[in-house]
Amino acid sequence: GHPWNAPLLDPLEMRGYRKSGKVAPLFSDEEIEELVLASLDRGDDYGRVLALLATYGLRPWEGWLAEPSQRHGDCVWIPIGKKSTKGTNPPREVPPFHPRWYELFDIETLWSKPLPVLARREWSAGRVTRYLKRRFKIEYGTGRSAYGFRNAYARRIHSPEYRVTDGDGALFMGHTVMVHNQVYRRWVAGSDDPIARYR
Repeated sequence: GHPWNAPLLDPLEMRGYRKSGKVAPLFSDEEIEELVLASLDRGDDYGRVLALLATYGLRPWEGWLAEPSQRHGDCVWIPIGKKSTKGTNPPREVPPFHPRWYELFDIETLWSKPLPVLARREWSAGRVTRYLKRRFKIEYGTGRSAYGFRNAYARRIHSPEYRVTDGDGALFMGHTVMVHNQVYRRWVAGSDDPIARYR
């Protein structure tokens, strides 16, 4: 029945148990479109990778492994799941969000384009981030890097336009619902106020 004693929160905040409220900047859809189209227009070998990361929210290394889906023409197939200490995620099919990028980036034609040489998949994120820095002067940051495309995809699928459920979002992104909620909910508008997502 007593008011909450705010100073009691200080140790929790110091240990990182409380959200800071700060969210790193994300690529906007307009920025993504501009980056991908510029890369494709230049004929850079990263054009195909950027288009796939942007359209399907893939992990950077999945941009090298993605294949056209046999079941749904505008989707991609990721034949290998991510391995972790808890096991390996199954292969998955991923739909495009938003769908117009499939046409705009001409994904169907991109399958025949070459990919940059990648000796180890662990290097993929660094290679893409360095490419963005070198070609487009993108400053390093949590939301503005190779994973920025994936984070923007997470925000997009939960937008009022699509309203993808957490279960389907986790399936499309290739992880568990728990990981989806822990990691990607912070990129979603209204994550602290679920009612705001529907208004």
